[in-house]
Amino acid sequence: MSRFLLMTALLASALQIIDVQAEVPQVLKATVGDAAFISDDNNITLIPVPGSFTLIAATAGADAYPPPKTPVDRLSISCNSYAEGKATTYTNDEWGQKLCQVEFVKGEMPMGGEPNATYTIDKSAGDNLLEITSAIGKVIEGRFHFTLKSDKGVSLKISNGSFKAEDRQRWSTFSSRSIRERFKHAVG
Repeated sequence: MSRFLLMTALLASALQIIDVQAEVPQVLKATVGDAAFISDDNNITLIPVPGSFTLIAATAGADAYPPPKTPVDRLSISCNSYAEGKATTYTNDEWGQKLCQVEFVKGEMPMGGEPNATYTIDKSAGDNLLEITSAIGKVIEGRFHFTLKSDKGVSLKISNGSFKAEDRQRWSTFSSRSIRERFKHAVG
């Protein structure tokens, strides 16, 4: 067997091994203003990288085909000072030091168009909290409440927030070092 064919076969088998299967149902729930905001398994994305994470959630059913005719809301939380695998609390006093950002996009049409409003964290509010209560393996859980403000100065409260999210990034469960070692062993 040629070296190229051997490497191609090894790469194909490695990609099959690392194809991540969902192990934990994801959920994010909160009260936004006076309305319930619920995101389901298919509309939550957790992106952890060393020292930070981003959690993005869209209205449940936003991924449907054909796309929903109703507007979709999206919540995005990003923090740059996250110690992987550890419970962490981001309070209002530490918000600037922790370099966290929150954005809520209200009323975005699934096939494009401008949202009704975009809100970002109001750092002057004294009640912003994000707490990672559990971080085991690829799954993090937490709770949150925020006061946000639109670019027009309109305030929006997000309360009673909770989430459970799984890192489903393709390469996260199989280290590149391990792949290199398999290639090295296979080709000599």
